[in-house]
Amino acid sequence: MNVEISRAVLPQDTQIVESLFSAYLEFLAERAPEHREAIDSKYPSDRIPDLVAGFLRENTRPTGDILIARLGGAPVGCAMMRQIEPGIVEVQRVFVAPAARGHGVGRALTLRLMEQARADGQQVMRLDTGAKLAEAIGLYRSLGFRERDAYHSDYAQLDGILVYFEADL
Repeated sequence: MNVEISRAVLPQDTQIVESLFSAYLEFLAERAPEHREAIDSKYPSDRIPDLVAGFLRENTRPTGDILIARLGGAPVGCAMMRQIEPGIVEVQRVFVAPAARGHGVGRALTLRLMEQARADGQQVMRLDTGAKLAEAIGLYRSLGFRERDAYHSDYAQLDGILVYFEADL
């Protein structure tokens, strides 16, 4: 099945982004139940619409992006990017629904963000991911990301839970 990647069209795709983000939070809680409290403190479930509204402001063109992946026309994944300083962007919230895993969706989303960042003149791409997300870590390493020290301390409750990566574009 072919993966279709497209930029989120706002505000029409807001519900899709909310739904995928909610599924992302469920996935994180299932994968790392011992960190549920930290995840909930960063992303309170009763504030999902507000959180997504914030993503839609900070992860959009011209310095960011929000992508939606579809298989057979159905939304199955998303990825976001934002500029954190001139020349440096951060990948955020890459998620692929369980039923779509193994079809290259995460790779396609990340590659598309990398292509867009290069086209935008960015030189470096950073990201953080959960230390327990072996598949994500493997994907990022296969795309040339290398582990680095923490580049932010936005959420102290997640110290020790996250692994940080960087790639030159």
